[in-house]
Amino acid sequence: MSRVQLGRTTIELRDEDLLGEGGEGRVYQHGSDEALKIYFSPSRARQEKLEAFPSDLPGEVKGPLELATDEATGAVVGYRMERVSGGFDLGRLSERTFRDRERIPNALVLSAFGRLAALLDALHARRVVVGDLNAGNVMVTRGTRTLRPSLIDADSMQYTSFPCVVAHERYVHPSIYGKDLASGLHFSRATDDYAFAVLLFESLLFVHPYGGVHPNHPTLPKRAMARASILDKQVKRPKNAERPEVLDDEWLSFFSDVFERGATRALPMGLLSSTRFQRCGSCGHEHARRSCPTCTSSCTIPTSLDTSGASSRNEHRPTVHLVHDGGLSPVVAVATQGTNLLYASIEGARLIRESGLSIDLATALPTWEREPFRIALEARATYLVTDSVALRFDHDDARVRASSTPTERFGASCPRGRSTLATTPGEVLRIRGGMLERLRAGTRVGAVLEGRTELFSGSNLAFAFYRLGTLALGFLFSPHEGPLRQVALPSFSGRIVRTFAHFDNDHVLFGAHVDNGVAVRCILHLFDARGSRLAHAEGPLEGEPLFTYAAQGALFGGRLLLPSDAGLVLYGPQRTPDGSFEAIRQFPETAAVVSPDAELHVDARGVVYAATFARIVRLSI
Repeated sequence: MSRVQLGRTTIELRDEDLLGEGGEGRVYQHGSDEALKIYFSPSRARQEKLEAFPSDLPGEVKGPLELATDEATGAVVGYRMERVSGGFDLGRLSERTFRDRERIPNALVLSAFGRLAALLDALHARRVVVGDLNAGNVMVTRGTRTLRPSLIDADSMQYTSFPCVVAHERYVHPSIYGKDLASGLHFSRATDDYAFAVLLFESLLFVHPYGGVHPNHPTLPKRAMARASILDKQVKRPKNAERPEVLDDEWLSFFSDVFERGATRALPMGLLSSTRFQRCGSCGHEHARRSCPTCTSSCTIPTSLDTSGASSRNEHRPTVHLVHDGGLSPVVAVATQGTNLLYASIEGARLIRESGLSIDLATALPTWEREPFRIALEARATYLVTDSVALRFDHDDARVRASSTPTERFGASCPRGRSTLATTPGEVLRIRGGMLERLRAGTRVGAVLEGRTELFSGSNLAFAFYRLGTLALGFLFSPHEGPLRQVALPSFSGRIVRTFAHFDNDHVLFGAHVDNGVAVRCILHLFDARGSRLAHAEGPLEGEPLFTYAAQGALFGGRLLLPSDAGLVLYGPQRTPDGSFEAIRQFPETAAVVSPDAELHVDARGVVYAATFARIVRLSI
């Protein structure tokens, strides 16, 4: 289907307007702030449900505004809806690295869930049940000290006699496992409340309530059926998960009732509004207790710890140094340039570089508390990049210790500037007017798809990516000279949750997290500087470390170093025709000093830096 009708207007469905693809259909951009959802399999049942969609729902529910019909038959094939711009899906709140980078404390998380709880109450009062309430169909936008949730994919909701016929395994109540969802009204207020509790648990503790490892129940659904949550002492909790003890007794009682005793609990409106979290000045963890339950001797890293002696297995142990202790000044950006470690932390409204230079964010970027921005670091410059502009702050002059006025300003041409502006020492890359440009050199690199291309850059290589339908296109190029060079990427379907890239001098690893409607999968491709694909792999995000922690890794010499529950792991290309990755070395001795939520960086000498919100540790391994 290439065209649909909206009233008397014919709409062309172009691949370049495709926003995403899920289990039911595709979503296309329509105008500046709307979208079209077009079903893969339109039916009379879908049409009747859309025609009966309630008209008095809260504005946060992004339901059908107008039905789209087949140009030839007049049958309903989809609908027009309001688009949530500049937001992120609720699942990002369960990612430590995202929360740290975007400076989202638990207080903001609770406020977002308070708004979501009120929205669910309003729907239930109108006899509407969400049913498929999951991390991907709640979009969150950021305001001044607030997070505002909206419900998308509202056509799947259950109302009057129309059932919800889809469900995400991670969030559906165990009582619904195995049922034919089209056979009746299986969802209820209680199942929505259960899904809400799962989402909230994930966002506060960075783990699914039935995550971890149990000796007798190997899969998440089996643990859910057995009510073997991570609150159970038999379940081994992932190391990147927060310990449940950071929650107060009322929260622990609430979650125990829901996930261990199978009790039906109403949405915890009182707890959401009354709980107060504080950040520990020693370890940086948030907790709702009188004293920090995380601060034990095991999480304290001495300023200099030399464990370079050989282990009992004749393995070399790392030399470890605490480079920076963030305390109440969280680390928000880290990079390496040559042999230099670059980093920035935030104190109040000031961004502080490792050199001591500071930028007054309130003056330089007045919207910094409500508008997401990315920080890019160079040895003698700092960039603040929003969706509309990149600001450069030079600090060549050692006497300049504070600044609020940028030395350069670069504009973007579409509302995705954080993805279409990239910086690298000596050059700024920008996508504008469908062309990828080098601003310093004043040259054009090549044509790309405006508004749909993601742009990444290292020191010697850069990478661009976009998707047309299921066709994935990747481009490798030098940030300093030469044209674009297309690289081979296989087609894939599903909603892209996240993309990332890691670079060394001669390689790039491109990765994507893709939600296929049932689970999120990680896709990885390793290329050399000529564009030859050296390795590729795909697997569930909550699988082996290669997929779970790939976005936090560092590339060095064509090999990928990752954090994990059991310490650092080094992956490299297999010497086999299928070109997968293999774990070529493990460093279990690093488990005591590198948490799995760390973001890794490697300098030109091979020195490893592990950075978290609270501290940066240097390891020589």
